[in-house]
Amino acid sequence: MNESRKPTLRQKWRGFVEFLHRPKTRFDIKDRSRALLLYAVVVAVLMWLVGRITG
Repeated sequence: MNESRKPTLRQKWRGFVEFLHRPKTRFDIKDRSRALLLYAVVVAVLMWLVGRITG
């Protein structure tokens, strides 16, 4: 069986940095903005719920 070695932390870091320097496509930006909007909605709903429970 083919034994593959696990990537080291340094290799993971270098891959992440390389990913950040790669040009982003229109679809990457669209997906990230959707995720950020969803995150903001979830945070707003949680803040509203906490306000209703404590107040």
